[in-house]
Amino acid sequence: MLQRLIRWLTFGLIVLVTMLRLYEHVFTGDQATILESARFALFDSFQAFKPRESQEYPVVVVDIDEESLRRLGPWPWPRQHLTELTKDISAMGASAIVIYLSLADTDTMSPQRIARLLPPDDAFNNARERLSALPDTDTALAAAIGAAPVVLGFVPSNNATGTDPSLKVPAASLHNANTGTLLSFPVATNALQKLQDAASGYGSFPVIARGTTTVRQLPLFVSINKKVYPSLTAEALRVHADSDHYALSFHGPLPWLPATTWLNNTKVTIGSLNIATDSATRFWPYFRWDNPFQHISAWKILAGKIDKKRIKEKLVLVGSSASGLSSRVTTPLGQSVPSIAIQAQAIESILGGNFLTREGWADLAELIIAVMLALLLIRLLPVWGLPGCALLTLGLITVLYTLSWHAFSHAHILVDPTFPSLLLVVTFLSQSFVIYVTTQTALVRTTWIAEHDMLTGCFNRRAWYDRITPQTLHGSTATGGLVSILDIDFFKRVNDTYGHLVGDEALKHIVSVIENHIDENWLFGRLGGEEFGLFGPDTTDTGSPLEPGASSNETLETIRIAIANTPLVHNDLSIALTTSIGVTRLKAGESLDSALGRADEALYRAKETGRNRIEFS
Repeated sequence: MLQRLIRWLTFGLIVLVTMLRLYEHVFTGDQATILESARFALFDSFQAFKPRESQEYPVVVVDIDEESLRRLGPWPWPRQHLTELTKDISAMGASAIVIYLSLADTDTMSPQRIARLLPPDDAFNNARERLSALPDTDTALAAAIGAAPVVLGFVPSNNATGTDPSLKVPAASLHNANTGTLLSFPVATNALQKLQDAASGYGSFPVIARGTTTVRQLPLFVSINKKVYPSLTAEALRVHADSDHYALSFHGPLPWLPATTWLNNTKVTIGSLNIATDSATRFWPYFRWDNPFQHISAWKILAGKIDKKRIKEKLVLVGSSASGLSSRVTTPLGQSVPSIAIQAQAIESILGGNFLTREGWADLAELIIAVMLALLLIRLLPVWGLPGCALLTLGLITVLYTLSWHAFSHAHILVDPTFPSLLLVVTFLSQSFVIYVTTQTALVRTTWIAEHDMLTGCFNRRAWYDRITPQTLHGSTATGGLVSILDIDFFKRVNDTYGHLVGDEALKHIVSVIENHIDENWLFGRLGGEEFGLFGPDTTDTGSPLEPGASSNETLETIRIAIANTPLVHNDLSIALTTSIGVTRLKAGESLDSALGRADEALYRAKETGRNRIEFS
């Protein structure tokens, strides 16, 4: 019975925890839950312990850093600088140029804008005309962008205003993408239309999960106004690969599952690159420590101080690490870097085939494993006991984390042991708690049985005897108390006349009457057969003889009268019962056995002198 109870309670707890896990996964969106936060912390520690090795990949960052701003002036730069930078990088043979800067506004320092700011005096007419006749700097930048493999970015937004971005690939190449699983936004903040039109690629700036500054996953596609658009990462890879389309395919553990389910993975193909993502097309870059040698200061490009070999056939990201121009984020290694460095590492990770993989159905598989191990623990509990199951729990958790580390370090696969380990601990603790409670209950029950008369529920002889304290017996008070023996009159006649079942009822009836007329100062127990022991306070004056009517004996007299006046009712029978009581005073230093002997003598006299009375000794 105990084992069955433990199993069912623990099984119910497992079901509850499992349902909560499914609920938080399906209904909490991209907000990290407690379990997912623990998962992220574990995966971060794996990467920190074994970061990706630095290799020579074709990714270079042209950095508008503090030194560039000091040499060429504060931001925003005239469009001319960015135009020349784009031309120079293109002339050096870059395979793709990703401008990691927002170009949503017109050039604040264009000649035309300066002309409009001049006073309307005739003295400035000549300057105004000459400035207005100069080439438009945004147009010049558009021309430079159009002549080079440039990728620009837009910012997904939840604001009420905005427009749909331009799509640089045929919409047909994205027909397999489903907006239901993608990160969705109503609008986007776009680059200037002329710049969009001139660019070879146009994608979304990275979207970081809400509530965190640590970048762990990046989407390759997003949804804007229920239309699918590539990310800046995807567009950079496409332009680098000189491809004009994307290929998306869904796969999962069960072929009949809809493509939108979270159990499925998505494989994105860009040229010869195959990237495994989740159903929202998010992939896991494998990070390394940021390498400053990967960064080239922008002013050196404009000054012609960089060897063309560092740029030739490289994918170049143009951005800024300068304070105030670039947001800083944290990698799983705990390193704070400018956001452009994250973009560089993401592209680098894909190009080198060193990204991490987590299957879409991994959550379900981990859930099933967790439940199976928890049920195994429950099954082995009766065999191994709590100590054995404690060792088993620790062993299973160790195995889970070891396998997780092995999958990461050898195959770049992310396996989460957090929930299975948590469920094992919860299962073990719940079993331990239930066993403790039931064991304590059984112990209390056993102790009660050992100390009580099973028929009447009052103390048995041994318990009654043991509860008369040594302090009382050894004369801590001048009078040690009253020792009484109560015996049911003619009890054998009751058994012979009505049967032993009625006799048992008579015993329980007597106990009930007595317990209704004594308080916590009295100790009451069955000594055997129809004899009961009462030990209570002696309220007579020290040295006064015990006699009928004394205040110390009022309780005993009340009990005797109550029993005589309260017949036992059994079916249609009313059976009168009486008792005889022998009472003595426990003397200081006297043993209980000695006092019981005198009380028994007094009881004998009560029986001999008519019964239904109290005799004193």
